[in-house]
Amino acid sequence: MRGNLALNAADATVGVVMCAYKTGERIRPTIDAILAQDYPNLKLYVIDDASGDDTPEIVRSYDDDRITLVENEKNVGVIGSRNRGLGLVDCAFVATCDHDDIWEPDKLSLQVRYMEEHPNCLLVGCYWTVSGGERNDGIRTVLHTDSDFLGWYLLHKNCLLHSGLLMRRSAVAQHKISYADGLQFADDWQLCLDFASHGEIGIISQPLVAYFVHGENWSLKAGAEMRSKGTLVLKGALEKLLDRTLTEDDAVSYFNVVANGQPEPSAERLLTVGRLMQDVAGRYSAARKLDAVSARNIHRACSDMWWRSVCGSAGIMGPGRLRLYRGTGLPSHMSIDTSTYALEWCKSVLKYIKFKLNFHL
Repeated sequence: MRGNLALNAADATVGVVMCAYKTGERIRPTIDAILAQDYPNLKLYVIDDASGDDTPEIVRSYDDDRITLVENEKNVGVIGSRNRGLGLVDCAFVATCDHDDIWEPDKLSLQVRYMEEHPNCLLVGCYWTVSGGERNDGIRTVLHTDSDFLGWYLLHKNCLLHSGLLMRRSAVAQHKISYADGLQFADDWQLCLDFASHGEIGIISQPLVAYFVHGENWSLKAGAEMRSKGTLVLKGALEKLLDRTLTEDDAVSYFNVVANGQPEPSAERLLTVGRLMQDVAGRYSAARKLDAVSARNIHRACSDMWWRSVCGSAGIMGPGRLRLYRGTGLPSHMSIDTSTYALEWCKSVLKYIKFKLNFHL
């Protein structure tokens, strides 16, 4: 059930950290949504990173003692600003929100309740909606919401939106968690991996944040650097789990195929990715000592991920590539029936023809 939890002054305070740089009026709807939360005990810390425009004045225009404006004397970047905000919060919980995302009114109340019901949970996220990106619009979800599955899924892509996070301040202090220097555009992914390595994480299976695609999104303006830093985060996480060094080529292929959904033209590279998928699922299940149900969920999800990767490759290299799913001993815990296989074969033929025609135009 959503919202209206009749929370009182005895409830834990949430410190919300928002970093801002040359946002202008774009920050106002985000602030409005935070102040409109039905959870009353919140403080909003806006860290202005030496914007040099009217951003600080817009924040000051709010007559609300829940807002604290912190102005950096010089530009320190988003990681430095996020860590400064994290250090300032003295509340029971810390929430994070980027300056152009919008919260649902019951976002904090639902997450605080989740934390109260799951006292061992260190970090909780939520589903979110994406709009303005045309064909990629929709709700972002995960297949399973338990901590073990989320920890495994984070080894493939960042499934927790930064603006949707709520963390225990005590866990931040105890485990010395912070945003990692040098990982701009992937520091939030590393943060979530750090929390997952220390304890339980969770997710609210409702869309509580609206993410808008527009020309000023850093994910669009700095896509190459985001992919580079994302590959670095993923490489480090896999090496830690597998206890071995990955080549740069293997890490790049894994990120491109698994995290980015990019079709892999090379059968050899694709097989390498598949073997890594299998190794990660097996090593993770063993390290976590998962029960049969949790292990099966992960292996089936791994198989589905492998099938989708093979299908993506078949779309640019021809339907014969589909044979890799069944014929290599790689993650195939999910049975593909004949009709599904035949349908994908036909779709791959059409995609391959379209790809070839576009390539030669």
